[in-house]
Amino acid sequence: MELERRIWRAQLASVFPWIEEDRQATVTRYRRLLVVDEHLQALGVRDVEEIELGALARQLRNRAPREEVQKLECLGRIRNALAHRKPALPADLAFALRTGRNR
Repeated sequence: MELERRIWRAQLASVFPWIEEDRQATVTRYRRLLVVDEHLQALGVRDVEEIELGALARQLRNRAPREEVQKLECLGRIRNALAHRKPALPADLAFALRTGRNR
C-alpha cells in the first residue's frame, strides 16, 4: 500500500502537470472546432479553454486524427486515476508517452 501511495505521489507531481499542458495545447490547436454546447454549459463550462479531456475527445472524435483522440482518452483515464488517488495504469502511461506531447 505504501509503495502504491508513493507511485501515485510521484505521478501526481510529474504527470498531472504534463496532462494539463497537453490539454491546453490541444485546445489551442483545435480551437476552431470546439464548442461549449448545452451539456457543457450545464456543467459550468463557459469557454472552450475549460473543456476537459473527455469532452475534447468526444468533440474531436470525427475531426482529428484517430491517434490524437485515443491520446486524449488515455490522458483522461490517467487524470481520473490520479484525481482519485490511484496510480495510472502502466499501459496508459506507455501509450501517452509513445504518442508524444503537444504535437
